[in-house]
Amino acid sequence: MKGVSNLLITISGFVAAPFLVYLLAKYIDESYPWIPFLIVLVFASILGVGMLKGAGAGLVVGAVLFGALLVWYPRALDFLPPYVRHIRAPF
Repeated sequence: MKGVSNLLITISGFVAAPFLVYLLAKYIDESYPWIPFLIVLVFASILGVGMLKGAGAGLVVGAVLFGALLVWYPRALDFLPPYVRHIRAPF
């Protein structure tokens, strides 16, 4: 059961990453576009040091994949709500 719970925590971190990036981008609108991604990655690294290694790994993978898809293939994000898809690309 421990493996299943770790897998669920990792998946939930992966799913939550785009929404955390959007939330930060909404409230930090006058910064560089990569700052919300950096804040999520720093938060994920802090989680990864502690007991929530799966959540940290899921957040890192989710934020990096979300940023890469925003830059190179934005049509892959059609399943996300429009307000999340229309944030600025990080690089």
